[in-house]
Amino acid sequence: MLVCFKDAGFEEIFGLNIVEALACGTPVVSISTWGADNIIVNGKNGFVEDTPEKVAERVKSIVDGTVKLSPEFCRKSAEAFSRERVSKEYEVILKGVLGGSRW
Repeated sequence: MLVCFKDAGFEEIFGLNIVEALACGTPVVSISTWGADNIIVNGKNGFVEDTPEKVAERVKSIVDGTVKLSPEFCRKSAEAFSRERVSKEYEVILKGVLGGSRW
């Protein structure tokens, strides 16, 4: 299991470490950040919580077996962030920026 917290107030924009853990079949428990909120499906491949205390509770529930998360679902959810798919999405965003839209 991967446990993620904000680093001295740094707001994770994507969360590559989260996707890497999921690709290995490892569930993730994280404090709420942009990256975690966009990747983790609560109760399926991990949990996003608002406080360190709630993160600790989720970790405990996974460790003691109260909550079971599928390694297969974790791996499958990481596939949504393939190099090919993300590259295409960046291309669309960057073309929009060149056309005058805001980042």
